[in-house]
Order: sequence, then structure tokens, then C-alpha cells
Amino acid sequence: MVVAALRQFGIRIRRPPSPPKDPRATRKTNFLLEETAMKQLIALFAASLLSFAAMGQAQDKPSKSESTMKSAQATFESLDKNADQQISKTEAAADKALASAFTALDTNGDGYVSKSEYAARTKS
Repeated sequence: MVVAALRQFGIRIRRPPSPPKDPRATRKTNFLLEETAMKQLIALFAASLLSFAAMGQAQDKPSKSESTMKSAQATFESLDKNADQQISKTEAAADKALASAFTALDTNGDGYVSKSEYAARTKS
């Protein structure tokens, strides 16, 4: 049964060159054959578990764009001193790059850079 399962995965099990004539020896040979097959199946299972664990760890890491967005949100919140969810020209003066690009970022011309306008800056 185990040998058949291993053959499905393309794993070959070597049999002894000539089976012994004694029935007790045949049982022992079959047992050893099954034991070897079981060890190989366990090794295959362990390798599969390790590869799945490695894939899981790779998926847990945030992408660069996610970390950039989180960083941009933290920067926006640090610049927004009065916590009104928008940055005024006075608040933008704390960041030279933002102050110089303020007019371009203020797409609706209301004199404030909203979170969505600021997020559009980080995407481009």
C-alpha cells in the first residue's frame, strides 16, 4: 500500500535481487521493504511541510508598496498637527518637499492637501 503511494510520486523502491524461498524470510523481506517505503514517505512528507512553511513565511512579508503606503500615512499624520485630516500650507512648511509641491498636490484648489491627494503623491 505504501509502495503504491510512493510509485504515484515517481519514487522507485528497490527490491532484493532474488526473494528467499523461506516464507518467514519473505515476510521479513516484505517488512523491510515496507519499512524503507515508509521512511521515504515520511521524508517526502517532511519536505512538503518545509516547502509550505517557507511559502507561508514569504507571503507574510508586506510588499514594498504596502510599507510605502504605511510610511506615507504616518508622515501625513505627523504633518497634520491639528488632526483635521488635511494639511494646510502652514503645516506643509515642516516638510520642504511637500511645501514646494503643495500647489501641484492640491488638485481641488481648496488650499489644503487631503489624505487622498497626499496618497496620490506617494503612488506616483
